[in-house]
Amino acid sequence: MIKSRDVVPYLGLLWGILPLFYIIPGGNIIFYLLQIVVSLFLFLILSKKAIPKACLGIAGIGAVFFVQSGYMDAHQNFVLSNYLGLTLFVLNISLLISLVDRESILAFSRNFFIFSSVCAIIHIIFIKAGLISGLWGRFSFFGGSHPNLGGEIFAISAFAGAISMKKSSFLLLCIPMLISTYFMETRTGMIVIGLTALMKIIFEVDGELTKSNLLRRILLCMPIVIVILLEGSLIRGAAEEILLASDPDRGLATGFVSGRNYQWMQAWESFTLHPWFGSGMGLYEDSMRGAHNPFLYSISMYGVVGLIFWIWLGWYAYSLVKSNFKIFIFLLPSTLMLVLNDRFMNSNSFPLLFYFYVIQFGRFTSVHWNAEGTVLGRRVKFFRSRIRIRA
Repeated sequence: MIKSRDVVPYLGLLWGILPLFYIIPGGNIIFYLLQIVVSLFLFLILSKKAIPKACLGIAGIGAVFFVQSGYMDAHQNFVLSNYLGLTLFVLNISLLISLVDRESILAFSRNFFIFSSVCAIIHIIFIKAGLISGLWGRFSFFGGSHPNLGGEIFAISAFAGAISMKKSSFLLLCIPMLISTYFMETRTGMIVIGLTALMKIIFEVDGELTKSNLLRRILLCMPIVIVILLEGSLIRGAAEEILLASDPDRGLATGFVSGRNYQWMQAWESFTLHPWFGSGMGLYEDSMRGAHNPFLYSISMYGVVGLIFWIWLGWYAYSLVKSNFKIFIFLLPSTLMLVLNDRFMNSNSFPLLFYFYVIQFGRFTSVHWNAEGTVLGRRVKFFRSRIRIRA
């Protein structure tokens, strides 16, 4: 009988090659449709019968947002593509939750990370070959799409690699992603990938992450802290150079968090105008720029009703902290993307996969992982020792 761990890794491969779809006009929609078709096919051949409660939860929230936004947009800006995007988002994450279980999630994550790294290498080659244009020294992502898009995809794939790869292999495959994000000047992406790699170096321990080995790892970092204190100006100067802190167009002179605070204020003002039911997804179809913060997106478009999503997701995050603190530590750097970037529920893979990982790992309690998975038909070792997830 075909098992989830035999076929679900191919889903990870598909998510990994997502960046290449942006070369095609409208490739993000093509990708979403392809993912849904493939996922439905796998759902059928695996004879999945029980639907996880998490799927019902995200479907219910999506339905509320759909109806509520439709009512508000009827008086303002009704754009069909917004509702198509929300529907595809809910379908994709629901199918992913149903298919990727505790036996296959490491194999899924490993393939996703490896092929994301391959895409980063291809992106670098395209840049060096002159196939990708740049504006003021900042290169685009595939297909001329926004550079931040690439940084977000590579950021969540770094987490996938951190939980599924040996330390040496993980750090090696992170290098192309860091170089690609450097060319695109996606500073948040560089920070997230760098922090995830640092978390992997510090907190990757055999077996469970306990208070004793956590303290030991922190003490081992003291020499690094001392060097930073002694050579603070040198390190700070290098960081400012990489993160463009002095750049007149993208540095500190452009305002708090590069001017995103003005978009945050605009979204907050929209929320105060329609606090109960929001202004609908059509809010950002006119001259108003995006909120650049998923929480502000939710409350500006859906009002206080938008909070139900964060309360629901927060419950799974709390469960994750209790069940496997090490995985929570590895995921923590990615939350920076949820603070600074322009995503909530849309066709970028970052928010969908971030929510998916929080939900899925929050569901996995009281189970042992064998530390082995099936990737493209071969047995591969993910960790040297078992990973125990305790309730």
